[in-house]
Amino acid sequence: MKTILILMADGCEEIEALAPVDILRRAKMNVQTVACTGSTLMIEGSHKIFFTCDVMLCDVLKKITKGDLPDAVVCPGGIKGSANLAKSTGVSTILHTMNNAGKIISANCAAPIMVLAKNGLLQNRNYTCYPGMQNDLEQYVPQNNLGTPTYIDTPFVVDGNMLTGHGPGASFAFSLKLVELLSDNKIAQQLKQGMVIQDNF
Repeated sequence: MKTILILMADGCEEIEALAPVDILRRAKMNVQTVACTGSTLMIEGSHKIFFTCDVMLCDVLKKITKGDLPDAVVCPGGIKGSANLAKSTGVSTILHTMNNAGKIISANCAAPIMVLAKNGLLQNRNYTCYPGMQNDLEQYVPQNNLGTPTYIDTPFVVDGNMLTGHGPGASFAFSLKLVELLSDNKIAQQLKQGMVIQDNF
């Protein structure tokens, strides 16, 4: 069974945090929500929605430093939530360890810029993010971590082991693509049909 970590921090966009949980669990995958801020499992989303995570960041780090890696990690967006993830040394350790092992790292909305790029993980990559944030890349990223990333205006972008998303409205497409990367397109399409997810409104 595939294991996926959803890294949640205070101020995250709720739909970007919870849509992957819902869809990946429908795909029979082991999803663990990780509290990355505070000293409890409770996280407060950007719209004052509270939810309880499965595990604390410190407990996940213990496993990862012993070589027990998940198959994928997800960084939801939201300006405050992304900022909280970006300043966490534990989150940085997880992302770099996963990337070095060729595991899937993914981020939506503000997180591709504020979390992945800040950690030097967008160098020479194709990516997407919340529209307009690509213009502020240098504001968030140390110059030596910038490299030459290429922004693509699309709901999601896959480049090697990295998946990036456009924002809240792309959460379903982003999550279904993650299912496809972790299993196959058939399962993703079955979920899309069963959940009545439409490409156009």
